Amino acid sequence: MALIPLRKAVELTGLSKNTLRKYADNGTIKCERIPSGYRLFDTESLLSLGKVPMAQTATICYCLLSSRKQWDHLDRQVADLHSLYPEAEIIQDIESGLNYKRKGLKTILERLMRGDKLTIIVACRDRLTRFGFELFEYLVRSYRKSSAAFIVGKLCSIG
Repeated sequence: MALIPLRKAVELTGLSKNTLRKYADNGTIKCERIPSGYRLFDTESLLSLGKVPMAQTATICYCLLSSRKQWDHLDRQVADLHSLYPEAEIIQDIESGLNYKRKGLKTILERLMRGDKLTIIVACRDRLTRFGFELFEYLVRSYRKSSAAFIVGKLCSIG
């Protein structure tokens, strides 16, 4: 296992320092810290970054709630979607539909950009994004590596 410093890892992969740090923190790539706190990255782990195994097909039910005051609406949203799609992964956010920096939304986008084949299920269009659903749908469908599908339910009255 050959170890290289962050600067060399950036040159080798073309990724930013922050991205490499994030990948090391979440276990995507292997790295070791020396006593001074610097990270040394495993070259095999870095070289295997581009070699992604066959993308897996996943079903995601995305639930959004704009405020904690409506917590029972979120519970109903989750329960209704889980009853219709018991095998699906549930991703929830408690944020405004106008905020595009939601953790769950970012997770879905990252997985799409990674090339995962996703079926994204939302109770109704504004559960994914308040405005611009068509743009979001277009970007998801046209992203070259992805073969995503949307299912928009008729559960708008639950939240």
